[in-house]
Amino acid sequence: MPTLFINLSPAKDSFAFTPKHLNLSNGPIILGSADQTGTQGEPSRESLPHNGWFGPLPTPPPSKKSSNPVEEIYPLSLSAMHAKIWMQGGKVFISDMGAAFKTFVNGACVTNEMELRSGDLLALGSKIPRNRNTPAHITDDQLKPLVAVITIS
Repeated sequence: MPTLFINLSPAKDSFAFTPKHLNLSNGPIILGSADQTGTQGEPSRESLPHNGWFGPLPTPPPSKKSSNPVEEIYPLSLSAMHAKIWMQGGKVFISDMGAAFKTFVNGACVTNEMELRSGDLLALGSKIPRNRNTPAHITDDQLKPLVAVITIS
């Protein structure tokens, strides 16, 4: 079986994330939020460059003047188990796993499995519009989807 990698790099206007370099030769990879504790049967949720879990924005160290812990900021439209990617017949495919804010490739909603190609734009979630009911503590970054430029090698 050939070794196949998919690279996910942040696109313009995306929730910021560390680029991913994922080896698809070992089986399917779940893309989702690391803002979940692993439960029985679930893999670790530590965000690493070689897995599909996406972590929070980097946070500055807490101020000495403040006793409040610094809150980690995650994208609200990214589900815990958002999408699955896999290799089949030398091609890369993606499917949505029932995410509330959907999965999109080049602006098209993924409703069944869809092939991914180098240069595609993958959006995990969609932009959430701020309105008068949005709590004040929600940042603009939290309202952004996670958008990646795909490179397959």
